[in-house]
Amino acid sequence: FVVHGEVLESEALQREIGMPTTFPEVRKDQMQQIVQGISRDPVAMFYPMTPAQIEQIVARVAAP
Repeated sequence: FVVHGEVLESEALQREIGMPTTFPEVRKDQMQQIVQGISRDPVAMFYPMTPAQIEQIVARVAAP
C-alpha cells in the first residue's frame, strides 16, 4: 500500500532530523480544515489523494 509506505518514510525522516513522529496538538475536530488545506496545496497535484486518504494519513500522524 503506497500511502503506508509514505507514512513510514515520513516517520523515518522525522526521526532522522529529530522531529516528533506524532502531533497530539492536532485535534480530530480540525480534520475538515486540514484535509482542505492539504488538498489546496499546489504540491497536491503531484500526489493526488482522495479526502479519505488524507484523513487516514492525518489520523495516523495525529494519533497520541
